Amino acid sequence: GIIISACSEDSTFNNKIFHRFGGKNSLEFVIGNALKCEYAQRIIVSMPSSDKTYIMGSSFKDPVVDPAISKLKRKPIFHFSDAKTEIERIYNAALEHGLDIAVLISADSPLLPTWLYSQMMLYYQSNGCNGYMHNKKIYPDGLIVEIMPFWLLANIVINNSNDHYKYILESGVKINEYDDSLGLDNSLPSVPFSLRLRSKDQIPQF
Repeated sequence: GIIISACSEDSTFNNKIFHRFGGKNSLEFVIGNALKCEYAQRIIVSMPSSDKTYIMGSSFKDPVVDPAISKLKRKPIFHFSDAKTEIERIYNAALEHGLDIAVLISADSPLLPTWLYSQMMLYYQSNGCNGYMHNKKIYPDGLIVEIMPFWLLANIVINNSNDHYKYILESGVKINEYDDSLGLDNSLPSVPFSLRLRSKDQIPQF
């Protein structure tokens, strides 16, 4: 499943994910794009419990969740947690909803396109990746996607590591770096030739 990490508090300015532009806020854009990903079984929005009032609409004039989203057959799952750290909130969401593999994206990444994490998911599954995958090598902060199995999330939390990427580097976990040399482009269903040989039904969902 896809886990969208969201929090009203931010190092630059608070409520950034609820700032509206183009008729929507950042969280709405990110949720809407994630719901278009056909390879994810669930779209989970992970938030601190203190932000629950924002989602329920009591703190804003307009509902936070775009009415257009509510009309879709698929709906996001909002998971609220009292955990002190972001990675622990994500772990709790993955644990409660039984995710074997988690695709992590940020709620303040409205420009992150669906095709990017869709093709990363295809590559991860179809090439037997069993460790950690990211696209930090060539993409800026606003377009970062991380993919990791649940057992890795659990190990990070058990070891009380606030810097999960540092923990991954030091733990010796296999790191799969996504970059454009893999032959992926910005259109679906255009995927690497090796993946075109597989039918959609053969590709396991997250």
